[in-house]
Amino acid sequence: MYDYGVVAAALLRVHPSNFKIIGFTQTVSLRELVELAERHNLILLDDLGSGCLLETGQFGLDHEPMIQGLRMALRECKIALIS
Repeated sequence: MYDYGVVAAALLRVHPSNFKIIGFTQTVSLRELVELAERHNLILLDDLGSGCLLETGQFGLDHEPMIQGLRMALRECKIALIS
């Protein structure tokens, strides 16, 4: 993949826990990113955000990916991260 004359080496999906994108945006599934990365021989990294230990909804908070999701992400990605 090429963008701005630079060859990409990786794709990065980041959970928007500390930022918000507004306007004309679209969420892409992890499966679609896996297929894109494989098609272009790229490394796929998945940043799951904070990696909560408990379901945040039970405390009246918005959903945050849980650390248990790391295992599932690693089945799909080369590298999965939590902060």
